[in-house]
Amino acid sequence: MYQIYTAALKSMLCHRIATLSGVAAIFVVSMMAFGLVPAIFFPPSDDPRFKLEIDLPPSTAIEHTEFIVEQLEQYIDANLLASEQHEGIVNYTTFIGTGGPRIVMNHSGGRASPNTAFFLFNTTSDQPIENLMNQLRSHLFENYPDVSVSLRKFENGAAVDKPVQVRVSGDSIDKLYQLSDKIKLKLESLAGTTAIKDDWGAKVKKIVIKVNEAAARRVGVTSTDIAKSLNTSFSGK
Repeated sequence: MYQIYTAALKSMLCHRIATLSGVAAIFVVSMMAFGLVPAIFFPPSDDPRFKLEIDLPPSTAIEHTEFIVEQLEQYIDANLLASEQHEGIVNYTTFIGTGGPRIVMNHSGGRASPNTAFFLFNTTSDQPIENLMNQLRSHLFENYPDVSVSLRKFENGAAVDKPVQVRVSGDSIDKLYQLSDKIKLKLESLAGTTAIKDDWGAKVKKIVIKVNEAAARRVGVTSTDIAKSLNTSFSGK
């Protein structure tokens, strides 16, 4: 190695102009080639894995979420599993009512909620992932229009909740809902956009219980008793 290096160095010193011209040419070509590099801050990982997060309408019972998940599992088992002839899903894990554990550092898992579910898929390679995600997205869109879907590969680097985000603020709740709907319709008209949603969610009806505390004390009923009774009536105990 030393002899090769010495011979190369002597040749360069003997041909200084050609050597410097070659270095300058390589530098110029390198700078021009940077324009061909995609501008992605944290590119998707080439791991043979991807994730599916689904959100049903607010206040959905976890039993219904489980029912939807079972139907999805049947579709996956019948259509997307790998075989000797085709690449596909090797195995997968489902978490109902939660976003799953911190599988990698940039996956937070999200908050627990009875209307959410999380799928983690292992595939034969990273090649069929885009096709698998498109099939799942189409199936969910055609059969479960009320389900919000997020299908993504795992990212390198910091976690990115949504690649494109628009923040709207103001004092009028009704006006914010109207503006949010207009923005989502505009985004849906753009090619390549998927899983468009807001982080406020749909309006949910609620029941407000006003306790006559004086009357409750007279009959020996505490606020805890009332809370337990309501919990038994609405959720079960």
